[in-house]
Amino acid sequence: ALNYLEKDFDVEFKEENSPVTVADKKVNTLIISRITERFPEHNIVSEEADDQRKGSKFTWYIDPIDGTANYSHRDPSFAVSIALAEDNNVKYGCIYIPRLDEMYYAEEGKGTELNGKKITVSDRKRLSEALIHVGISTFENTIGDSLKLLKRFMLRGERIKDSGFCAGQLAYVAVGRADGFIKISQHSWDVAAGMLLIKEAGGRVTDLQGNEVLMGKKRYNLIASNGKIHDEIKDNFEDLDIKIREENPWFA
Repeated sequence: ALNYLEKDFDVEFKEENSPVTVADKKVNTLIISRITERFPEHNIVSEEADDQRKGSKFTWYIDPIDGTANYSHRDPSFAVSIALAEDNNVKYGCIYIPRLDEMYYAEEGKGTELNGKKITVSDRKRLSEALIHVGISTFENTIGDSLKLLKRFMLRGERIKDSGFCAGQLAYVAVGRADGFIKISQHSWDVAAGMLLIKEAGGRVTDLQGNEVLMGKKRYNLIASNGKIHDEIKDNFEDLDIKIREENPWFA
């Protein structure tokens, strides 16, 4: 992916107007080929390829370049995200942020590492002191809900930002650079690895109602945090009636 940043490259747009580059396709092909060589019977769910459903209890979730819009503008905020789930539980997850040369890795029950060193979530205990990443969805059926979230945070005077790459933002919660992350109608390949990183680093991940999040769905409403401010975040949105927009054909 970094090699292509030094060259001129074309940006195509998929049906839902999200960008895709030659790097997305090349990285995706490389990752899938390596997986299928070693685990030919495993299922694969990737942003840049048709699902490979083979009846296995193991499923790989791949986003070859998360943050393609950033990447296509040579913004360094992009990442590679790979996770392996057994049934609906993520067992292994890794996120690599090339521009920072940061490799985040987690295995269920064994903690989270950044470049080989154990990491933990932040220790902030009040939302008023926290930095929250709010993923802004620009799809037609989710813009209204995104604005509801932003308005609620802004009226409270909270510190919020959106870096435009979900996997990286989840990694930042795991390492304590952010205290929370909230996003609506997010794809499975965007969140699978990051969810495990955060949980293994001592944080918490739920849907907007506080329920456990498992793989097996097409998309998710997600709250991820250091755990200490999680309920305070969740309680702020219980009255907003934010749902996953199942009717949006772009998420099929």
